[in-house]
Amino acid sequence: MTNRHEIDQAVELTKQIETLQKRVDAIKARIKGAGVGVYEGDFYAAKVFATTRKTQDEKLKDRIAKLIEKNISDEYLEEHTKVTDICAVRFEEIKADEKVA
Repeated sequence: MTNRHEIDQAVELTKQIETLQKRVDAIKARIKGAGVGVYEGDFYAAKVFATTRKTQDEKLKDRIAKLIEKNISDEYLEEHTKVTDICAVRFEEIKADEKVA
């Protein structure tokens, strides 16, 4: 007996997932293009939101933690912080009692 059939299924499913993910990503990109807000479909709503993520360089994280304890300046921390603007989409089911007629 061989595992080939299950292996083939796993690869085919992985390919299908990749194809579906590309479709979802394209839809999300179009929704994001409409800007920040809430958009309703027939059964689900899409909430587009913008936020800013701040992260410290991995190599400096321990060092920065020690420097924070020593009350290092905000300017120093800002210099070593990467700021990334993010626009994301979150989907939620529209409950029957929330549906706008």
